[in-house]
Amino acid sequence: MKLSTIAETNQLTLRNDHERFHHDPDVCGLMVTDLMSHAMANGGIGMAFVTIQAHRNVLAVALLKEFSAIIIPYDIEIPENLLKEANIQEMPIYSTPKSTYELVGNIYQQLSSSS
Repeated sequence: MKLSTIAETNQLTLRNDHERFHHDPDVCGLMVTDLMSHAMANGGIGMAFVTIQAHRNVLAVALLKEFSAIIIPYDIEIPENLLKEANIQEMPIYSTPKSTYELVGNIYQQLSSSS
């Protein structure tokens, strides 16, 4: 499923300037964790990374694992320096007012029904 479809149907707000890259990756699954070591050990290419963490290590892990996007629930504030670095690295960062539980449940249903 395209990242843009997930964003449109889940109240995701693009927080950086990723649209300028004209890139709409496929999302093949979710990595839902707040532990970077867990994401590094278990994440896969094309997953969207859902975490309440908002710091540079999140971006580093997302790039290392070739995740399709970073999604921050609960409208947690995202530091400007992280958004700027994500632009340079061409990694989209989204936020949403939804809880992790609600967001992940919705995306899971979408991904399951599109398979």
